[in-house]
Amino acid sequence: MNKLLNFYYLAKQSIGQQLSIALSDLFIKVYLAIAVLLNILIWIGAKYIAVAIGTNQIALHYSVGFGIDYYGDTVKIFIIPLLGLLVVLLNFVLYVLVSGYRDRNFIAHILFTSSIVSNIILLIAIISVYIINF
Repeated sequence: MNKLLNFYYLAKQSIGQQLSIALSDLFIKVYLAIAVLLNILIWIGAKYIAVAIGTNQIALHYSVGFGIDYYGDTVKIFIIPLLGLLVVLLNFVLYVLVSGYRDRNFIAHILFTSSIVSNIILLIAIISVYIINF
């Protein structure tokens, strides 16, 4: 039991050090703030659409040739912000894992720019779902 507690303490200390190293640069904090803000906007939009629609079904896809071609439960709209959150978390975990490398700034720019771009695309998707349904 004593060895298990020792392992837990060392793991907790190591993770804390890795996070402090990863968050030591200002541009990382700015990237994370922008990505999280975009994701919060996506969550707010999804919640607004789910509440305002008032029914159990929602139009989730529209094509020019066929019109609305995919209906689904209102709960399925929350897949969009969840994907954005997973992208942000995955890219942050990847950055923490490589934060000890020499080229970590270049890797950080690539990872966090992709997080921001993917959340912008998902925000556009939420806006298009809103336009389809209202």
